[in-house]
Amino acid sequence: MKALMPGVTLLLLLAFAPAVLANKSSATNEIAEARAMVRSAERSGADSMATVELKQARDLLNSAESSLENRDWQDAEYAARKSQRDAEVADAKTQALKAEYALAELQLVVDTLKSELQRQGETQ
Repeated sequence: MKALMPGVTLLLLLAFAPAVLANKSSATNEIAEARAMVRSAERSGADSMATVELKQARDLLNSAESSLENRDWQDAEYAARKSQRDAEVADAKTQALKAEYALAELQLVVDTLKSELQRQGETQ
């Protein structure tokens, strides 16, 4: 019976090793995706237009990286996914604000053109 114990232990370790590696691999992939999404939000201008959301995404990314270093794969993956969502929100908010600014600019141009046309119509 004692002779079987090391063999059984080894079999159990081998059986669960892929699951542990899969969790680490999954967490690592999620962190890489979160990094890319945070960088994308930064490139779109979220630093100035969605500062709170971008900071949350960065903080969560740092937390995910810390959890990965501590071999807490589940927390790392969870924080990375939350970071991704916050980066998406930061990017979306930035795009929405840019669209609002563009609309306001166009509205100003339209209003200027209308008043110029009215002024020209009054002088003729």
